[in-house]
Amino acid sequence: MSLIIAKAVVIDDAFGPPASGAITSLEKDDWGDFVAKDSNALSSLRAAFGDLVDLSDDEMIVRLSGEPANLRKLWISYKKKELVDAQLGRLFDMANQALIAKADKANTVVDVLSGLIGAQNVSYFDSYEDAAGALASADLAVVDFYLDNNDDEATALQRIADAAPVLMKPKLLFFMSSVASLDLQKKVRGKINLRTAFFDVMRKSEITADFLKAKVEARRSSYESNLALESIIDEALKSTKQAVEEFQIACQELEVHDLRLLDLTRLDAENESLQEYLTWLFSEALAAKARRLALPKIIQKSIAPQSIGFSGQVEQGQILFDLYSEVVFAPPIAQGKPIRFGELLRTEGEDERFLLVLTPACDLQRCEPTKMVLCTTATCTAYSSPKSLAKDKLFGKQADGRLCHLFTERKNPETPDFILLDWQVESVETHTVRDLLGPNYERVGVMNELFAHEVKEEVLRAIGRVGTQIDPPPPLALRASIRWKKKDGADDAAVTARMPTNAFAAAILTYSEQKEKPKKVPTVILSDNFRQWVKDTVTASFEGQEIPAKLTNALTSVQNGIQFKLSKTTFTCNENGLIIKVLEPGEDPAPDPKAWLEITLVGGEEAIQAPAEAFAA
Repeated sequence: MSLIIAKAVVIDDAFGPPASGAITSLEKDDWGDFVAKDSNALSSLRAAFGDLVDLSDDEMIVRLSGEPANLRKLWISYKKKELVDAQLGRLFDMANQALIAKADKANTVVDVLSGLIGAQNVSYFDSYEDAAGALASADLAVVDFYLDNNDDEATALQRIADAAPVLMKPKLLFFMSSVASLDLQKKVRGKINLRTAFFDVMRKSEITADFLKAKVEARRSSYESNLALESIIDEALKSTKQAVEEFQIACQELEVHDLRLLDLTRLDAENESLQEYLTWLFSEALAAKARRLALPKIIQKSIAPQSIGFSGQVEQGQILFDLYSEVVFAPPIAQGKPIRFGELLRTEGEDERFLLVLTPACDLQRCEPTKMVLCTTATCTAYSSPKSLAKDKLFGKQADGRLCHLFTERKNPETPDFILLDWQVESVETHTVRDLLGPNYERVGVMNELFAHEVKEEVLRAIGRVGTQIDPPPPLALRASIRWKKKDGADDAAVTARMPTNAFAAAILTYSEQKEKPKKVPTVILSDNFRQWVKDTVTASFEGQEIPAKLTNALTSVQNGIQFKLSKTTFTCNENGLIIKVLEPGEDPAPDPKAWLEITLVGGEEAIQAPAEAFAA
């Protein structure tokens, strides 16, 4: 079900009075001379400005043309064609012409929205303060990013932050800016605390009637499904907070002697430390409470995933992937603490490899330094490129039967290192506690018990194997260039174009599992903005002439395709005259003569930050 838009608000300073200094002293003097000599003008002005009635004519004229509040009131009368005797056109006509030119895009927005929902349902203002009441009941709002000619970016962002409580009230929010970029959109998102499913930042240069209609329809049609997804997040957070409150109440009733009794009667005999046991118990209790409170509420939510788009309007994050990675591997244990089950160690020196401790924790507490510890080994592969991260599952059983887990090392939080651990389940070693705590091994992390048991059971080939987990693959943002043919068999007529620099993400490359064959493949998801850009760019190149049917088929594939499955070896997709290929930065793509429309995608941090000129046609 799509959102019904009943009321809309447009905010742009071009709808307001002229800026300070826009009215020249010559215009003020001309108008003042006229008013001073015209009794009808003086009478109408004194009636409209009762607070100035006691002033002399000259004093009143100076106050009217010199004070911003009075000028604003005169401007409103001018726009409403009131105070006709005062001939306010002498004062405002020139400034009004300048504002009409400035308001071109804002007027386009008002006209389009008026056509969609009726002019009586569209209101427009020049400031957040004046629009506050209308925003409270609006379904959609379109706002100019810079509401003052003198604003710099920091001032505009602070203005948005101050107005966030009222800007969050419309169901859909659009910003207009002459410099819309991924970085700017990220900053706006942080100020208004809205997810990008419910707000957009548009370049003023791109705003046309068709462009705006497409934007509104895309957000409107996916609103209910996006809202359902957001409510799942909100319910999960609410339930987690309730779980913490329940846990705090329980802990208030916990006596110190309860801990002492637990230590004496159970933990001491099992050689388990009270600190580690309570850390485990408390974390598991919180997780259990959160699941109990959240699941009954969110399981009822109805979602239509096919109506949810990827706009490409913000820098792509990896929140789900990062959260899951933290579940699999916890930070390392401090030096001097006992070895424990599931601990991950790395050998020092040139022959780098990893060991996972499989000996139960109770056998490792207060044990002798000579005790032998059972371990399994893993080979390691550094994963850094988008292709490597999207090629296979990163946690669990691979298609060829290998068991692998991705370890994220965060020595530098800004640029974490991804290391794929391939467990050598037939390679079992024993080392003394003294050796593992010695200088030849580095303690790098602790594997979650669930996953450590999965490795252990695979190593021991025991029954009761723990099922594989559903891990969120890391989405990797890409930039693009396109190439298309204008007629059959004419390579010399091919045209190329590169997407706008830093305007939006073209696509996401990620690993995907499908029901139909091939089941496990890398896949590309094109952003809504990129699809529209491809359509507009190719269509414009024909200058109104008919587009060949084969190229139309390729464009239809771009518009209708949800996921484009890629070959694991070539990272290409070929369908209906459309070819999509993914390249590493620096690769030189060879054009395909059979392609009517060829999309070249480039991944990696260098590609995301590089100017468009760096991409091969």
